[in-house]
Amino acid sequence: MLTLLLAASLSLPAPRPSLSPFPVPRQAESPRPFGARLNDNPGLLAPDTPAGRKPVPAPPDRWLAWDKFWHFSASFVSVGAGYHLCANRLNLDHPPAAGVSLGGTFGLGLGKELLDRYGHHRRFSWKDMAANALGIAAGYLVFVHEY
Repeated sequence: MLTLLLAASLSLPAPRPSLSPFPVPRQAESPRPFGARLNDNPGLLAPDTPAGRKPVPAPPDRWLAWDKFWHFSASFVSVGAGYHLCANRLNLDHPPAAGVSLGGTFGLGLGKELLDRYGHHRRFSWKDMAANALGIAAGYLVFVHEY
């Protein structure tokens, strides 16, 4: 039986070379476990950085920044577009159309901040939410409010 297994293993075909015309770099084998190699890069696992290494600090969250302008603008335009869609395309009355556009825009802004918190930024910004709220208020006054 052992000779049969040995003969079968010797008759296996040789591994085929890569079909890519470009050389494929090989990584050096590390005697450390896989998780230890991940910790060598402080940017990958910032909360679990080993002692002696400092994670890269996040940029400051300033009140007057382009980021806040884009949050304000996106919320402002979303309120107008959402209200137009609900009132003129879906034929909703004024109160439901206003509620859907305002609530939907707030939900989009909150979802974006939650994505920032649990995504790669790791920071929920209340200043971004304030810019969203100001954009929603301005959009309401310009697009939704009946004078």
